[in-house]
Amino acid sequence: MPLFVRDRAYKFFNHHSLNMINKLVNHRVNVYKMVLKDSLINIYGESTQSGKVYYPPVMVHCLIQHDEQIFDYNPQKFGVDITQNVTYFFQREYLKAIDVMMEVGDIIEWNETFWSIDGIVENRLVHSVANYNHAVVCNCHMTERSRLNIEEVRFGSDDVIDIQKLKNL
Repeated sequence: MPLFVRDRAYKFFNHHSLNMINKLVNHRVNVYKMVLKDSLINIYGESTQSGKVYYPPVMVHCLIQHDEQIFDYNPQKFGVDITQNVTYFFQREYLKAIDVMMEVGDIIEWNETFWSIDGIVENRLVHSVANYNHAVVCNCHMTERSRLNIEEVRFGSDDVIDIQKLKNL
């Protein structure tokens, strides 16, 4: 990399990194943003997990770095707790072009799992030049499907089952 970075070099870098992410790497995630006006809040201004409402997802291209899953076998709890951390790298200009702003608390869907954004790093600079802010990095943890109102986790019927119909099968 040269000692001084000019606008032309920065645009060249952005163009080729966007092509690499979209065409070569081709990792796509769904980003869910919360609908603040429709989410239920308590007297403290906080929203419970079951009271949150989300907009339909937006598909975004990114780079993904994931840690290994950690299994917690706690005999006092029912079942096994699985935890995992993932880091998503988004190109800033691409997010601006599709009008998506990443925020703490947003939900990312990838690999049939939902991830909650814990922290965002927005000062990934090209060659340490302040005006050439290139990437948005989101640190996330795996969240439980049952805590989100995105999809129906438990379903069934409250209808009364006719035993005679079952015997005839």
